[in-house]
Amino acid sequence: MSWHNNVVRVNIVPTGKANKRTKERIAQHGPTFDMEDFDTPSCMNGVPSVYLRSDDGWFGWIEQEHIRWTNPWGE
Repeated sequence: MSWHNNVVRVNIVPTGKANKRTKERIAQHGPTFDMEDFDTPSCMNGVPSVYLRSDDGWFGWIEQEHIRWTNPWGE
């Protein structure tokens, strides 16, 4: 599945590898986000990451290994 040009609504929870920044973003803006992209962006030092957007307007990259996502509707 290509993430480019697709938006997927997900619930996010931190994994055991999550750093303080990831945990704070989930607490402040989540747990439901629109997952807009998956890439290895240079701003994340080439680490596999997901681009998330929250309903309150926050958006940014989070390292993939720092989060686990599920469908918010339980499907």
